[in-house]
Amino acid sequence: MTDEIADSLEARLRSPAPEEERIEDLVRALDHPDPVLRTLGVQGLARTLAAVARPAEAARAAEALADRDVPWSDRLALARTLSRLPGKSPALVAALRRIAESPDDDELRAACREACDRYAGAHGGTAIDWPAWLRRVEREHDVRGLLPAVWLHFDEAPEEAAAVLRAAYLGACGGSLYSEGFSQDTILSFLQVRGRVDETVARDCARRLLSDAPSALLLAVLRSVPPWSGLAETLWCVLETRPVQNPVLLREALVDACGSDRAAAAALIQRLRARGQPSGAVPYLRFLADNPGWGETPDLLREASRLGACRAGEARAEWERAWGNLGKRPPDPDDGAVDPGPGFADE
Repeated sequence: MTDEIADSLEARLRSPAPEEERIEDLVRALDHPDPVLRTLGVQGLARTLAAVARPAEAARAAEALADRDVPWSDRLALARTLSRLPGKSPALVAALRRIAESPDDDELRAACREACDRYAGAHGGTAIDWPAWLRRVEREHDVRGLLPAVWLHFDEAPEEAAAVLRAAYLGACGGSLYSEGFSQDTILSFLQVRGRVDETVARDCARRLLSDAPSALLLAVLRSVPPWSGLAETLWCVLETRPVQNPVLLREALVDACGSDRAAAAALIQRLRARGQPSGAVPYLRFLADNPGWGETPDLLREASRLGACRAGEARAEWERAWGNLGKRPPDPDDGAVDPGPGFADE
């Protein structure tokens, strides 16, 4: 571009004429070797495109966001204008996406990313870059802008969407989840309903049972996947040490982990024998009192009596409560005398 042409272009860029009348000059300026003229083009397009719908010019303007010779504040103003444009063209979104994947400028990247996320959430399908979303969650622990779009478009790409949600659940995304009005359990509940919990997520739920309140959701998740070696021991530890909101669900999870009702009952008796003193039997007797609908409960109460696990104190109170919940008067467990009726020791 000759100096005369450049001078003429600069004069038009600085003229008081309405910018929408010289938008072609603004776009031409973006290709000029002089950063001053490129800056004038970026400044003018930031103002003009906010008022005039010009999809082709908007896509070209987005490419200027990577021009480091243009002041950062001007590029950010243009990015914010482009992010708010309605009816973005695929070409504009593609250009914004390239900036959104750049690690160089957090604020500029955030403006472009917001625009891409909003477009993807509205259009779904190929508009969503699932690998990019997964990388963002895994590397940056950031879910802002992704929810609820992942849920809304889950059925379009269930494997990819589930991978994003599992990464969000397992990663340190608590802050960004909270800022979006969601929580770990929101994601976990969705994965459980959709049958997309894997063993890694389930193992984390088992860990949480020992550190958080053992909620019904965590137990339901464990029941939705095949049990693994060591799960039963974790659940017995929960029974012994944690206040359980849903003892029936805990029992069902234990039965799953042990393989059958009889196997779970036999394991419970073994643990009662290992406790020795009645005080050690309290969690198990409380568990039985809260599970009157379990077919193994009456025999287990009789066996607890045989073992002398319910002679006095809180153990005796829970044992009597268990019989009461069965609608029966408790027999006398004095000194561990054998109560009439079959027990596990007879098998």
